Amino acid sequence: MANPHKGEYSFEVDGKSYTLLFSADTMCDLEERLDKSMGQISDLMSDPATMSMRTVRQFFFAGLAAKHGHLDQETQHLLFKALTPVEAMQHVVKSFSMAFAEAEGGEASPPKEAAQANGTGRPSTATGSN
Repeated sequence: MANPHKGEYSFEVDGKSYTLLFSADTMCDLEERLDKSMGQISDLMSDPATMSMRTVRQFFFAGLAAKHGHLDQETQHLLFKALTPVEAMQHVVKSFSMAFAEAEGGEASPPKEAAQANGTGRPSTATGSN
């Protein structure tokens, strides 16, 4: 069962549960797969116009591998094909967003928005106090 507090997101295909996870290690894998920095990956995720289905598939495979590393490439492709394009994108976007959820409030906070606040990934305060 998925643990949303760890950024895990579960979905079902043919009655079997699978979990996507975008951990720090998964993000490193995505940087290698896509030959893009985390900021560029975040930009891809925040703009549906720049997100291709090939990119969604790379996210899907990387997220699956984090929890289901034992799945062979053929099985990963079969799972991806079992989903509609909209379902696949929804699963990836939801899971990716959960990876960047605020620890305290549980609200999703995409990395691009947080990084724009002050460049550290954490929103700055107006008064400068903690």
